[in-house]
Amino acid sequence: MNLVKLSQYLYLKRVRLWSDGAKLRTEGSQEILTPDTISKLKQHKTEILQLLQERQLNNVIEV
Repeated sequence: MNLVKLSQYLYLKRVRLWSDGAKLRTEGSQEILTPDTISKLKQHKTEILQLLQERQLNNVIEV
């Protein structure tokens, strides 16, 4: 499963992802966050953390 499909799947299943420093954190149903899904998240961890960081930077409002 590529990153786009994984992201879409997790979004539809209401799994929340966020970064905690260099750690990727998850919140969601244990039925969805199976060992296989966790393995896929680990495969794409670096890319996911980059996307989360970019998203945070884009949401910053300058005053």
